Amino acid sequence: MPRQRKISYNYKTSESIEKKSIKPVVYFLLLFFTVFVVFNMRNTTTKASNVLPFNAVSDEPQTLSELSLAIRNRIAEEEGTYSIRFEDFGTKNAFGINDEPVVTAASVIKIPALAALYYLAEQRDIDLNEVITIPESDMQRWGTGIIRYQDAGATYTIRELAQVMMEHSDNTAVYVLANRVIGLERLQELIDSWGLSNTNYLENNISNKDMNKVMRMMYSGELVKDEELNVEMMGWMDDSDFEERLPKYIPEEVSVYHKIGNEVRITHDVGVIDLPEKPYYLGVLGIEIPDHEHATEVIAQISQMVFEYQSRMNQ
Repeated sequence: MPRQRKISYNYKTSESIEKKSIKPVVYFLLLFFTVFVVFNMRNTTTKASNVLPFNAVSDEPQTLSELSLAIRNRIAEEEGTYSIRFEDFGTKNAFGINDEPVVTAASVIKIPALAALYYLAEQRDIDLNEVITIPESDMQRWGTGIIRYQDAGATYTIRELAQVMMEHSDNTAVYVLANRVIGLERLQELIDSWGLSNTNYLENNISNKDMNKVMRMMYSGELVKDEELNVEMMGWMDDSDFEERLPKYIPEEVSVYHKIGNEVRITHDVGVIDLPEKPYYLGVLGIEIPDHEHATEVIAQISQMVFEYQSRMNQ
């Protein structure tokens, strides 16, 4: 019997037909989906690059409370204690950090002495052109100043003593002015009458709030109304021998009327920054400071922060 040949039938089931017809569709859909996702990711990334992340906060303080917080954060890790006081003279907006406690003034006490001198000069109780001879008993041959290097018998007008007292922080000048020209009792009476309740000349005590108040009164002309006298008085506090604190990062064209103070573990600077249209007071008092040079830079940086904030508010 002839051998029967096997015949193979190359047939396709409906299942195999469906699988083969589906594959191209699936591949197409996957390709389309991939392209769509990539396109959207690129588009989203491009848009996101122009948008601040959610909850992003600028490093630059935009409000007074943000400025206060930024300064608090700046001094939080510093050794010693810092007293900070700020007031915008135009808006009267202000804040303080440890600004009420009574602290050792050091040479900052020369500010109320200068104010009293020019107040009395306006009242014609003092002649700024009067010549004063300085005996050895009045020489303060310690600390800052230029008179201490001179021989006894040196002569100065009262006006010149005011100048060297502020520009050179001269200790002999303030001693002569407070004791011989103004009088200690009258000086303290004036301090009290101006409402500087935490300022005591003989005890060499002040508070940051008191210095804010007296410097506002000086700058505004409330204490010395005669414009020529007032300009002269304020001018003695500009461009002193000690410009490495409040004025350090302030543009030279902006006047900074200020007074520093140094003693053992004491590093101060307080003043009026005469920013056009936005003048303000800033006082930074450093107490129990272990590193004077470091504290000097801290004061300069705080001053820079405040100046940049005020400049933004002035735009």
